[in-house]
Amino acid sequence: MTAIPAFITFSAVILNLFCQVYSSDAWSTHAIDANFSRASEDADLESMYQANLGADLIHWKHTSQRIGRKFTLSDLVWQLQHTTWSPYLGVLIVKNGSVSRVVSSNILLFAQNRMSRMQRALIELQANGTSIPDTIMLINGEDVPICYRMHGCKAPIFTLFKRVSDKRGSSSSEQKLDCDHDRAESSVDCVGSYHQEEFEDTEILLPNFSQDWGHLHNFPWQDKYSAALLRGSLQHSMGVESSRYQLSLLSQGSSQASTLLDAGIVWNRNRQLKLPKNLMRNFVGMSNASRWRFLISTDGHTASSRLGHLLGVNSVVLKEKSLWVEYFYRSLKPGKEYLEFEVPSVLKLLDKITNPKRDSQMRSIALAGQHFSYRYLHARAKALYTRQAILQYNMLFEDMEEMVGRLPNLQQSGIKLRDLVGYLSDLTIGGM
Repeated sequence: MTAIPAFITFSAVILNLFCQVYSSDAWSTHAIDANFSRASEDADLESMYQANLGADLIHWKHTSQRIGRKFTLSDLVWQLQHTTWSPYLGVLIVKNGSVSRVVSSNILLFAQNRMSRMQRALIELQANGTSIPDTIMLINGEDVPICYRMHGCKAPIFTLFKRVSDKRGSSSSEQKLDCDHDRAESSVDCVGSYHQEEFEDTEILLPNFSQDWGHLHNFPWQDKYSAALLRGSLQHSMGVESSRYQLSLLSQGSSQASTLLDAGIVWNRNRQLKLPKNLMRNFVGMSNASRWRFLISTDGHTASSRLGHLLGVNSVVLKEKSLWVEYFYRSLKPGKEYLEFEVPSVLKLLDKITNPKRDSQMRSIALAGQHFSYRYLHARAKALYTRQAILQYNMLFEDMEEMVGRLPNLQQSGIKLRDLVGYLSDLTIGGM
């Protein structure tokens, strides 16, 4: 019989001891708070629609008013003709209950996967009895918006990430923490409002179906490390100025820093930058991340979709202040579901919130973030949000129903993007 290596035996002993200390009920469970509920109908998501989708539509409604008409097939064709160069662009078409996608021949795999998962989500939503209106949607599957590079778009385009200007003014986490919530008339008095925004990017945001959010991870609060955890990749566009690099460096700067902050880089995708070995760390999944009381979310190339996962943990999320958003960010309230930080002041913030006197407040924020994730970020809620986006988008056009009605059945056609552009162009020439 082959002898069992000593390190395996030792690991088994350690694991057994760990399991004795943390029973299956205590260690990283997926238990759901009795007060949590899923948003499963449009009425449940109305606040999400107003805060996010409503804000995204403002530019296009104003544009329609300015030009004195609704958008037309000609506008859509012009936009397609001027964006077919992008290896991230695709078109999603819904016709008579059939959901099809048309992509360019050179589309990158990750962008195609994002669109195919969105397609499957809409198909599943219809299979469960929710109809989706006929439409033609231009979708940018890249991590960055496309309209600003074109000096503006002529017709609405959907995307997954964009920038908005936050006009709340001074709203540091310290100010939120020092606000008297009992005396304030509303949470807005304490944390500011997201309802006054100036848009830098004009695309309409959609959920990222490549991310499986809405799952919960729990670890006993009293047994968590009273410190913050950051794990992230250094993307090809990120250098020493990135917040991930700076936080990793900061965590090595002093004994106080290393006690309050466990930060490191998991993967370095920037081949031009050689990282010091002491900044590299192993990956930490959500179940193990739940052992820290504070979890840090920073931008990557743009907004980081890891935020949606972190919110599902019963820990306080510290989110870097940023202009980059995904579709749901404007429903999150700093000071309620998460705390906001900037790199230069993060240690001061951590020193304050790790004080035992803040314990009850921190647990409340962690619970609120978890409930938000559970209620709004699950698959059905994302599909309903996409359906609502289609409904509102269609209302921007004067001829969407007729436009789709004249398209051929694309389910099995294998048509490519350039072919679709040509076909739609012929329809406009035909007088539609």
